[in-house]
Amino acid sequence: MLKKILPLFVLITLAACLFSYKFGSVLVAHAQSLPPSPETWSVTAYGGAGQTVSISQPAGGTGVQHVVTCIMATYYNTTVGTKTAAELVFLRNGPSGTGPILLQWPFEVAVGATGSVNLCGLNLVGSPNTAMTLEFPGNQSTSAGEVLSMIGYDAQ
Repeated sequence: MLKKILPLFVLITLAACLFSYKFGSVLVAHAQSLPPSPETWSVTAYGGAGQTVSISQPAGGTGVQHVVTCIMATYYNTTVGTKTAAELVFLRNGPSGTGPILLQWPFEVAVGATGSVNLCGLNLVGSPNTAMTLEFPGNQSTSAGEVLSMIGYDAQ
């Protein structure tokens, strides 16, 4: 009995597969097209003792918003003695010194040491048609140098 049913079952299964394929009743996975990844921009600046270091991504045009994904700030404290430098890094939605502060990062740097803030994986969105600025505010008199870098992309 099994020898008679098995070939009939196989034949019915093949016929069902052919029928469903022919008339499109089989689920088919379709690859969806992904939007293109945004082009990234980066801005970097170096400064020496007594300088105010500031970097800015200029306004991108009507409706364009800057999105910062990564910031890096390094401060070299070359003070003689025991003076620890307490420093701030500002991310501004606008020009240096006047734009509203989106975020700030404080850190302390011991004498003869280097301090840094390195953050990636951010998604900080600025206002449309507005520059985005990363800066060490004020006069960095205890520093031999500062380095600022900012990475991001533009969105509409």
